[in-house]
Amino acid sequence: MLDALAELAAGPQAARALALAERAIERIEAAIENIDDSDGHCGGLLECARDVHLVAARAAKPDPVAFARGLFAREMADGYGVFSGSARVYADVLGEPGLDEYRRLAAEAWAKLPARVGGRERQRFGRLPPVARYSRRGSPSATATVAARIALRAKDLSSTWAYWELAQFCLSQGREDEALRWAEDGLFVFADERPDERLDVLRRRPSLQSEPERRGGGSSVAGVRQGAEL
Repeated sequence: MLDALAELAAGPQAARALALAERAIERIEAAIENIDDSDGHCGGLLECARDVHLVAARAAKPDPVAFARGLFAREMADGYGVFSGSARVYADVLGEPGLDEYRRLAAEAWAKLPARVGGRERQRFGRLPPVARYSRRGSPSATATVAARIALRAKDLSSTWAYWELAQFCLSQGREDEALRWAEDGLFVFADERPDERLDVLRRRPSLQSEPERRGGGSSVAGVRQGAEL
């Protein structure tokens, strides 16, 4: 069946092949739930069907906005990684209109998620959904303000890396005071864990320190840890 679809995918029947490839993926996924796929046979079929889907999409040239909506829904519901990283894989099919729609959908879905911070909240919410790739690290739309982009990143502060990444973003936007605040917050929130050297190094950057700190009066990581115990 997939061989026949592959022959249709690049020709005038590309739109039909696109729809049939989506149906094939759904049927293979349903089959995996009821059989032992330890040999990876069905996984290989899924990969092949996704390749046919991509070829058909490039040939059919669907409406980019509508296609982005369908593709985003598939990635969010994907339990087998078939559509993982779709914005990157299908970038040439989506074009800027489709990518903008993908980002809008990602930001909208991300805004509905509860905030993630360190400690218990990090454990409570578990692994991030795939939407995080586009809302936090994906290319922002041209209309997104710096404040909005910071707010998106601040929804996930479940690790010292997230604090460091947010502080670095603030620095890249010329917001040094905010970068310092996020670095210090990260050290404070995770004070019971091993201090993150990246955050400490960033916090000690001369350009981020006040005059007393540059003269040697700044607080150390130990001081931040003591403050967390008060």
